[in-house]
Amino acid sequence: MTTNGHIQHLDPRELIVDANVRRDAGLTEDFISSLTEHGVIQPVHAYQAQDGTVHVIAGQRRTLGAIQAELATIPVYVTDEAEDSHELAVQITENLHRSNLTDADTAAGIEQLAAFGLDAKQIATSLAMTQKQVKATRAVSASAAGAKALQDGLTIDQAALLAEFSEHPDELAELEEVAATQPEALAHAAANARSDIERTATREAEKAAALERGLDILDNDPTWTPGAKAVALHELTHADGSPATEKDATAVYFGYRTVYAVTDWKGAGLSRNGSQAGGGMTEEQKAERREVIENNRLMNDANGVRIQWLTDTLNRAKLPAKSAQWAAAVLATRNRHISPTAAADVTGKESEHEFSQWAAKTPSKAAHVVLALAVSTFEGYMHKGVWRDTYPDQAMITYLQQLESWGYTLSDIEQTITAKKN
Repeated sequence: MTTNGHIQHLDPRELIVDANVRRDAGLTEDFISSLTEHGVIQPVHAYQAQDGTVHVIAGQRRTLGAIQAELATIPVYVTDEAEDSHELAVQITENLHRSNLTDADTAAGIEQLAAFGLDAKQIATSLAMTQKQVKATRAVSASAAGAKALQDGLTIDQAALLAEFSEHPDELAELEEVAATQPEALAHAAANARSDIERTATREAEKAAALERGLDILDNDPTWTPGAKAVALHELTHADGSPATEKDATAVYFGYRTVYAVTDWKGAGLSRNGSQAGGGMTEEQKAERREVIENNRLMNDANGVRIQWLTDTLNRAKLPAKSAQWAAAVLATRNRHISPTAAADVTGKESEHEFSQWAAKTPSKAAHVVLALAVSTFEGYMHKGVWRDTYPDQAMITYLQQLESWGYTLSDIEQTITAKKN
């Protein structure tokens, strides 16, 4: 590529503004007024093609603004024709630093660079990104759902969540609705949808296995159905007193839980252990039991989203404002609750040992280590049933509220905790 060039004063209307990665040039009234009063101060960067036309490499906004401000000429630094990939890299980099490029624009630019033959490493180097970021962005662009999400104004991370559900149209439609109306809750909604899909897949696999074994599929849970012919396994024992197992089952119920049972338990040589099937729970009690199971699942999902948010936060160079003071105050009063396992989880480490090594070898991350340890004093006790506590630890409530103040979005189930008072 030729680097020699010279300044020319050219009519902006005669410049060729090629397909630029920025969809919104940001031509505000203040910007146009400034151009009208002062003109273009910093030269636009362009190259001259073999046919004599001058193509803008960097400075699309200034060029379009000059046209709107009706400037006769603008200063242009003109070089010989350059490689397309270099031009685009310069253009994207300038926009990233100057004009808050949207994620959709960045993704489009990356795709154009890839089309010119640059690999992930070269793109990452050109744009000061990591290869992981480049690959993740390209994966989103390759998905119809992800590409649409970017065009709708979502971030790459949010679009990636939608792209994950490309093969699940019903869940995708629900998540797109959440993205449109409450984007801050998308991570929680995606976690819930993910667990629903996993639970459905597990249930279908169980059903297929049950049918292959020749088991009868029951319409009602035999445990709570008065007069049910089938009896749940946990109520049955063998002649030697050992409990009945799944191998003894001749029927199964698939509902909010899976219950294996035996229809002709007497004929199978089994004895009932004294617990009574059916009649022990009212419809209200059954509903309460289903609610407990569902909320436990939701709390598990929320825990996963929160841990990931903490991991992302603790892997950033800049921590939340005043987090060091908060961590110091927490450790001064809750140091006996430090959980090395939880500290490893929130920093994305595989084990307590890996966390310890990381803490010892990266003194520059001392504030991150301290914050992780402070967070662990809460996360180590954030079990799936914590939402049920009638009088939750006030410190736990304050902890969730602190995370919220740092930008974390509480799920509905987490809000049931913060809504309680001692």
